[in-house]
Amino acid sequence: MAHCSRGKVAASAACIVLAQRRSNEFLSHEAKTHAEKEGGYAILQALAAYPIDEKDLMQGEECVWNNF
Repeated sequence: MAHCSRGKVAASAACIVLAQRRSNEFLSHEAKTHAEKEGGYAILQALAAYPIDEKDLMQGEECVWNNF
């Protein structure tokens, strides 16, 4: 979708590796929870730092946040 938008939509992805294929070992619950929290924090930091031009912000009735 981002590619087809010709620059109007920005996209990213994130993943956590849960298992080691060669040894068939999996992350412990604690390690998975830690990775989720740290990864989520990094994603929020990246989103907060993403530049948005003031002219691209929705205003008035078109803004979905005005319907709550």
